[in-house]
Amino acid sequence: MATKEEKVFNWFLICVGIFAGTIVSIVIFGNFVGVHEDEVSQQETLERLASLTIVAIDGQLEPEMDMDSEVVIVADVPVILSGEAIYDSACSVCHSMALAGAPALDDSSWGVRLEQGLEVVQDHVINGYQGDAGIMPAKGGRTDLSDAEILSALDHLLNLI
Repeated sequence: MATKEEKVFNWFLICVGIFAGTIVSIVIFGNFVGVHEDEVSQQETLERLASLTIVAIDGQLEPEMDMDSEVVIVADVPVILSGEAIYDSACSVCHSMALAGAPALDDSSWGVRLEQGLEVVQDHVINGYQGDAGIMPAKGGRTDLSDAEILSALDHLLNLI
């Protein structure tokens, strides 16, 4: 009859054997189903993807793709947002609820601001402004936007007033 220590040791050996057998089985099975890249399979993959891929290059009417290359580099194309989209995503947060002293759409203080001249308002929108009435962060806090995009949002806002 085996002692308690021998039984624990036997169970330990069984568990280690099952674990080792599982790992060996995974490695062997993985070798059979794993991806084996060779020139033929790479070429077949490129041919399958070529019909699904269009590479647009600025200044070229018809994009060209070199099937022999392994990497296709696509340049970043800037996305220009509409004034309405910028207003909805950045400006409406403060101007719809008059936060931080921002004039709401139905606020009468727009007249005072516009009396200073459109150039002054545009400067405050682009560069920011801090006055007694409130704070206007530069570009509404969206410094990732261009001046033209911010001014298009201002135009949209002024059309809503």
